[in-house]
Amino acid sequence: MRPAPSAHRRESFTLVEMLVAVTILSLMLALMFSMVGMVFHATNEGQGRIDNSMRARVMLDVLADDIEGGVFRPDLPAFGTNNGLLTTNGISTLTNGASAVAFYTRSPGILANARNLSLVIYRLDGSTNAIFRRDQLAVPWTAPASNWSSTVPFQGELSTGIDNATSQNMAEGVVGFSLFFCRADQSITNVYSGYQSTNPVVAVGVALAMVDTRTLQILNQTGKLNALTQALGSSGALTGTNSAKADWDVLLESSGFFQNYPAGLSTGLKTFERIIPCTPPF
Repeated sequence: MRPAPSAHRRESFTLVEMLVAVTILSLMLALMFSMVGMVFHATNEGQGRIDNSMRARVMLDVLADDIEGGVFRPDLPAFGTNNGLLTTNGISTLTNGASAVAFYTRSPGILANARNLSLVIYRLDGSTNAIFRRDQLAVPWTAPASNWSSTVPFQGELSTGIDNATSQNMAEGVVGFSLFFCRADQSITNVYSGYQSTNPVVAVGVALAMVDTRTLQILNQTGKLNALTQALGSSGALTGTNSAKADWDVLLESSGFFQNYPAGLSTGLKTFERIIPCTPPF
């Protein structure tokens, strides 16, 4: 006798149902991978911004300490000129005032008989990693036994021994560096023209343009790092009569600027600025 058929017969999926299920699963996986990619990209951008901000803060703090402890007198040279030419208060050994400056500050250099005074030189190194450097040269109490070849005398010619300064690499990825000076009449200039009793400098502005580590690697790989550094340091980028950050931001917001550079530079490049009050004015 044949058994009675089951009331709950088990049926298999049809081919159409299987194809629909696979398609839905594929769409869900694609959506998931897309969301993961977006989160990863956003995380990288956020980490880059944090990286830039932390490095910029450290460098601006060091610069602020040196400027606040600066020794600015009518008989002492301080800061560089735009074209590197020697003026009453300019530094003849520095070739670009927009990327390198020097001045005396109340900080002891590395020397046995050093005063609490040294010459500091800030440079934007044009290497493949856009290194921002701080060089320090001690000012001794007494002249060395031989000569001044490795030290600099206070009030002496700054070109003497300036290449023997102790160098410290502060950060990589600094593609722009500029100083500007705010005088009592509220005028702004990027060239320090010396002490003016009726119109002294009341504040110094320091501006930095930086790219994060990932963007720096891409700029190096594509050969665009030097072009970007030159663009931010050119006379067309810095008016010399305005905030350097404001000038850079105008350039970066101009139509078509980022078209000549790798994708992602617009989010990997940030500008920073700090205004350092000078007490007393100089």
